[in-house]
This record gives sequence, structure tokens and C-alpha cells, in this order.
Amino acid sequence: MDSNAGDCGEISQDIYASTPGVVVISFNVKDSFESTSEDAKNITKQVILNDEAVWADDVSGSDAGYVGWVEEEYGWLEDEWVIKKVPRVKSGWTHVDIPVYLCEGDNKLRLKVYAKEAVENLYVNVY
Repeated sequence: MDSNAGDCGEISQDIYASTPGVVVISFNVKDSFESTSEDAKNITKQVILNDEAVWADDVSGSDAGYVGWVEEEYGWLEDEWVIKKVPRVKSGWTHVDIPVYLCEGDNKLRLKVYAKEAVENLYVNVY
């Protein structure tokens, strides 16, 4: 499929916060494009909160694993920090945890796929 620079598709949700504060946006994401390609680097998955991108990743390459924080403890014998726990992720998916700040009142969360540059013959699905 061909895309022009600036083409996009998105879904959104309004979130009302009675008080301001930090929350964690948690989601799973994957796309159908497994190869590495310069054209694929021009198609970006984004999470946008109140018109600010809080997470983004292009569709190029394989996406799997965890993005966020892990539990660690200091290993005195190893003299380094040791990862104690990493969330489990279903094969082929990326699980993302992002701490963000919600303003008091209305906040808009958008999930978007965006073409930064024109792309030809690139077939990809985002889930």
C-alpha cells in the first residue's frame, strides 16, 4: 500500500482526572512487518497524550518484549544490579508501561499510525 507524507490513522479516548497525578499507561502492540527496511522506518506507531508523544516506534524490524521498568536488586556478590523480575509478554507482542502525568480535568489519549515520509508498496497491519 502507498502512503503520502502525513497520512495517518488513529483512535482516541478522553480521560477525565478529578485530580492531577502520575498514572501508568499500559498496552500491548505489534505490527505485521517483520523485515528491516528504510521505508518501514517512515511508518511510526505512536501513543500521544494531550498532543505530546509519550511513546513511538517504527514498524521496521521485529517487535517483541517489554518496554518499561523492571524490578532490580543489588547483588553484593556480583557487585552490580541484578534484574529480579521482568513482566511476561505473549510471543510476538511488545508490552509497554509508560508513567505519564494526567492534568486535572480532560485529557486526550490517542493511538496513532503515522507516515513521516511517502512510502510505496509497504503492506503492514498494526494491532
